[in-house]
Amino acid sequence: MYADDVSDEASSIESFQDDLLGEIEKAIALKCKDFVNQGLLKPNPAKEDIIEVVHEKLQPYQVDNLKEIKRLKGFIVNYDETPGDFTEDGNLGSNSDSLFDLAFDSLMNSKKSRIVEPRFQMTLVGILDESKVVPVSVYENLEVRISGIQHDSRL
Repeated sequence: MYADDVSDEASSIESFQDDLLGEIEKAIALKCKDFVNQGLLKPNPAKEDIIEVVHEKLQPYQVDNLKEIKRLKGFIVNYDETPGDFTEDGNLGSNSDSLFDLAFDSLMNSKKSRIVEPRFQMTLVGILDESKVVPVSVYENLEVRISGIQHDSRL
């Protein structure tokens, strides 16, 4: 059994929150430190020792994968902050090569309207049958044709 991550520095103990839980955590940290000093708990192993133990438990191909991941972490590029995408006033610059921008420009330049309004045509009886609502009374013609854009508030 190892002591939880308790360092010998007083600053780490003072960094706990000032609420009730912070006080409890501080008391636990001090007790663990006392137990380590008395020899009742083993001190935490060094970080390098933990890494070696992890490597011993891994299969050879997993160790190779881990090394490959560490090697590739150096190649990570944050594409959100590439220079030249934005001008000084915050607008997109001319060297923005995003595929979305190209598709958006071609859509804006096309003369056809690509948005088509959905159409339907039903009678009041058909709507009442599908909605499973039973009206108390209907004072108008049930065969009235209703057409337009439908929006179902249940979706």
